[in-house]
Order: sequence, then C-alpha cells, then structure tokens
Amino acid sequence: MNFLQRLLVSLLLCLLFETKNAASTDVTGNQTDLDAKRCQFPHMALLKIFTGNKSHICGGALINDIHVITAAHCFPKDWTFVDVSLGGTNSSVAAATFHINRTNVYVHKAFKKLNSSFLLYENDAAYLVLPRPIKASKCIRPITMATLNDTYYSSCFMVGWEINSSKVNNDAVLEWQHVTLL
Repeated sequence: MNFLQRLLVSLLLCLLFETKNAASTDVTGNQTDLDAKRCQFPHMALLKIFTGNKSHICGGALINDIHVITAAHCFPKDWTFVDVSLGGTNSSVAAATFHINRTNVYVHKAFKKLNSSFLLYENDAAYLVLPRPIKASKCIRPITMATLNDTYYSSCFMVGWEINSSKVNNDAVLEWQHVTLL
C-alpha cells in the first residue's frame, strides 16, 4: 500500500461518514458521544446531497483550501447537487456554505458496493472541489495531514453528523468520541 492509500485509510478510519436517523442512538450506537464545541473540529464539513425533492446528509473533511474528501456511497446515481457547510456544529449554523454541482464532485472510478446485505464498499472515496478557496480561520481550516515520520497511536477521534429527532428542528449535530483502534 503506497503512502496516499495509507493516508486515505487513516483519514477514513478516524472520520465517521455515516449519520443516523434515530432518537435513541448516536454516532457509535450508544449514549456516550459528545456534542462538538464550536471550532473543535474545524476541518469537518456537512454535505447535504439533493436527489429530486429529497436530500440526505453525509460528512466530509476539508483537506486543503479547496477540496473536501468524503465517501463515494454518499452520492446515488441520480443526485443533482450538494450544499457544503463549513465551520458549524449543527446544520442550522455554518460560517461558510457552498453550492456544488455534479461537475465538481469526483467519485472514485472503481467504486462499487460489494454486498447487497451489508454496507461493504470498495474504493469508497470521493472529493469535491469548492467554487473558491476558503480563507482559514479558527473555525474553518484543513485537517492536519499525516507525514511519513508520524507515529500512529492506538486511538483516534471519531467525528460525525447525527440527525436526532429529539433535538430542536431535527438539526444534524456534530458529535465526537475518543475510540481505541484494534
């Protein structure tokens, strides 16, 4: 596995790109996740993907001043556009929002679902190109990227967006948990 592949795997392990629509569970399926504080995870992006008159959300990570990495399975074949919000901890408040059309979203060419019964995918990666570079701030800045000399530890932060019907307006809320890697 080359450096870029290892980097992508590391990023995807430490970021959660799934959301839940249940009031009783959260990002990890239990009650111990914590709501993120303002500016705690300035690299996190909320993606609202539109298909006809419906939409769903996914998470992403700002990797430089113009690119957001996410999961390919977030984009069904018939999606029309995506709104990307940066700098917020819920779907109602964002420091910056971008409207992105299909020509600026790149899904891995070899992406495929491996099993119809489980959420198993191959090459589950996509990236978005923002219409203009962002200006880094306390609440919006790219994720710190690993280098060849970095030491990998046995834990990481898992961060993701949760829709919780018990919260006001069914907002998506950024949540996190410190987890041990096996």
